[in-house]
Amino acid sequence: MLKNITDIFIIFSAKYLLFLVIGLVLIYFLRQSKNIRKEFVIFSAFVFPIAFIISRIAAHFYYNARPFMVEGITPLIAHVADNGFPSDHTLLGCAIAAVVFRFDRKNGVAVFLLSLIIGFSRVFAGVHHSLDIWGSVLIVLFSAIISQILFQHYFEKKLK
Repeated sequence: MLKNITDIFIIFSAKYLLFLVIGLVLIYFLRQSKNIRKEFVIFSAFVFPIAFIISRIAAHFYYNARPFMVEGITPLIAHVADNGFPSDHTLLGCAIAAVVFRFDRKNGVAVFLLSLIIGFSRVFAGVHHSLDIWGSVLIVLFSAIISQILFQHYFEKKLK
């Protein structure tokens, strides 16, 4: 049972805020020129798979049981008892933020902050540790740097 408005905010942010972020970024994407949309898609085609692959490798080598599995708490949201590292919700939100940031720093930072709200709401909901969130942030940061290098090397000159 919900105890207060804080629980409602945590549950909304942990479960649904990512969908709002995706919707807002889709609107942002559709408002861009054809050339920017093309670069956006190509850059996304680097960031998302690289972040996903690195996250799966990291999860293979590091297991972090979810808080409700080890601390005897009841999570605010239902979740499978599996490896919490890294946080997939935070990973996706930060990957979206990294793509937006490449084209629009102000909106990219806003999406990143929303992604942190998502991630830490999942911590407060009892389904992740903060290490899972920061792990996702670092994985995306590394993926975005690699993606930018690859993008500049293979595509930037061809698109101009």
